[in-house]
Amino acid sequence: MGSGLKKKKGKWGFNPMPSYFRSELENNAYIWCINNNIKIAPFAVANSSPRKWWIDVNTQGKIKRSPYQYDESQIWHKLFELYVFYYKKYGLRDTV
Repeated sequence: MGSGLKKKKGKWGFNPMPSYFRSELENNAYIWCINNNIKIAPFAVANSSPRKWWIDVNTQGKIKRSPYQYDESQIWHKLFELYVFYYKKYGLRDTV
C-alpha cells in the first residue's frame, strides 16, 4: 500500500502543470486584465517532448501567439510577466 504522495499522471498520460504562487502585484495585474478583457493563456505545442507551450494574448477579441515556446519551469512566470506588462502599460496610467 502506498502513501499516495507520488505524483500521479493525469488521464492523458502526463503530469499536471507545476504550481505557481503569484505575488500581490501579479494578482492585481491578473484581476485588472480579466476585468478589462485582456486574457493571457498557455497553449500547448502538439507532440512536444518535453511539454512546451506558446502564450496566447487575447485583447478585445484579437489573439496573438508568442513566437517563443516555454517549458513548464518558465510558462507561469512568463505568463504573469505579461499580465504585469499590460497592467503597467494600460492600468496604472489612469491612477497617476
